[in-house]
Amino acid sequence: MSSTTIDQITGFSGSLAVKQPVRLATTAPIVLEGLFAIDGVVPAEGDRILVKDQADASQNGIYIASSGVWSRAVDIDATGKVVKGTQVWATDGVSQPGTLWFVTAANPIVLGVSLLTWQIGSLYQAAASIAAGIAGAANKATPAAADKFPFLDNAAGTLRQFSWTQMLAAFTAAIGMSNYLPLTGGALTGNLAINKATPVISLNAAAAGQYGQVNFLTAGVSRWALYKDNTAESGANAGSDLTFSRYADNGSFIDNVLSLSRSVGVVTLPRGQLAFPATQNPSSDANTLDDYEEGTWTPAFFSTGATLSYASQIGRYTKIGNTVFLAFRIALNTSGNTLSANAMLLTGLPFTNGHTASECCPMFWNATASSFVLMTAVIGAGGVTGNIAGATAASTSSTTNVPSSSALHATNGTIISGQLHYKV
Repeated sequence: MSSTTIDQITGFSGSLAVKQPVRLATTAPIVLEGLFAIDGVVPAEGDRILVKDQADASQNGIYIASSGVWSRAVDIDATGKVVKGTQVWATDGVSQPGTLWFVTAANPIVLGVSLLTWQIGSLYQAAASIAAGIAGAANKATPAAADKFPFLDNAAGTLRQFSWTQMLAAFTAAIGMSNYLPLTGGALTGNLAINKATPVISLNAAAAGQYGQVNFLTAGVSRWALYKDNTAESGANAGSDLTFSRYADNGSFIDNVLSLSRSVGVVTLPRGQLAFPATQNPSSDANTLDDYEEGTWTPAFFSTGATLSYASQIGRYTKIGNTVFLAFRIALNTSGNTLSANAMLLTGLPFTNGHTASECCPMFWNATASSFVLMTAVIGAGGVTGNIAGATAASTSSTTNVPSSSALHATNGTIISGQLHYKV
């Protein structure tokens, strides 16, 4: 009866297909000389090493680590001591501890000539090792980058491993996502689109009295900020107001330009200015303020048969929506003025009467004599001229065209001022 001799250092006899375990298995081609890290561990003199990743696969096999030149282990140092299916366990290493490897090269294998390829064991072969590792492992909340995870290679029908980093890369590639951001934050390098029936973006402060802010930057420097302020929420909808702020070229805060009160819904302009375009954009909504203007105009008088020359003509206006408010002051020259008894017109109005009918505009009149104290400017449809009429102090119930009586008292040097308003 034959017997099998076991060497405690070099392993089983070379005739067996199951070899003594190795301490480490390579992960890349190595130089077969000296002591250096294999799979993250530096072997000791005499450690058994599975060399399986050489560029020249005929160099693969089981070696004895040495500070000098490595030699093949005696249980696999000659032709006949290795066949297809020869197996060996790797016990240590960072990425490959507890793994089973077997020879996949076709028989017959000539050691040092044949390409001696190795593959990790099948799911069935490695199940016991994996189960033991899981049973004895402590829970880890977050895998490390170097941690390994098993997966079944369907094409090869074998169990393989990949790192946490590799698993994330494979996952993102599988779902068509080239990059990902951690929940703790990060920076997007592309656009963000949310496609759903009712998309929502929420900024949820942990507690009342905390900021919530959206920043707009240029080259990393602040330009604008929209934020929920940290005003305490004291009840009755008070606190957490919304503010829009601007920043200087260097990114420093300038001031707030708009604020919205949550409690009463009032819009505040801290700078106190609201600009309208130079060209009005009228609204059909009667409740919409669509224009505000301030400016000057040149007032003048006209009356058939009259000759008037002016020492000064001053006119200012304020237009709010469709209503214009005018003020004027006219000083006649001290000579050269010739009056007539015909109706007098106020000309140069800055805005056209936009109504389809004449509009009567009340006007207060202050001349050197006050016989006419209440005046009216009748502006024709689409016109910029007002036909002036008034009631005399002596007979307030009657109206007459100015200056159909001598009551105007407009003579050389007369100064006339007034105010009026009308719709445009």
